[in-house]
Amino acid sequence: LDIGAGIQMEVSMNGVTVMNYTQADGTPQNIYNLMDEITRMLENGVTDPDVNVVEKLNKFIKPLQDGQSHTLSLTAEIGGKDNRLELMHARYGQDELNYTQMKADAEDADQAELIMNYKMAEAVYNAALATGAYIIQPTLMDFLR
Repeated sequence: LDIGAGIQMEVSMNGVTVMNYTQADGTPQNIYNLMDEITRMLENGVTDPDVNVVEKLNKFIKPLQDGQSHTLSLTAEIGGKDNRLELMHARYGQDELNYTQMKADAEDADQAELIMNYKMAEAVYNAALATGAYIIQPTLMDFLR
């Protein structure tokens, strides 16, 4: 998404990025596969009375915490992007108001006052030209002699 002159921001995230993460020990993991493994273990553990389900579930705590950490970091990233986009939206809205006001100030000028100011400036300009001509005239005559 273009958010300014030459400034682009990636605003979407694909599911592979969200669901795949790397555990703290460097092992790649997928949240769906992890949940599927937990489900299968619980189904098999419930039917077998000799299996201690709590001990088997304990090995999934760290991968689940890593997945939670990954998901929270992506949520924070999305939140940061959302905040920046809202800030840019507010700034551009304020700029639009300012430019509209400037345009209105330029276009809605009092014509009588503008004409009066123009005529005053014209009179000052003509007086300056006349003064310059008056000063230069004797000097030119002296030069030609």
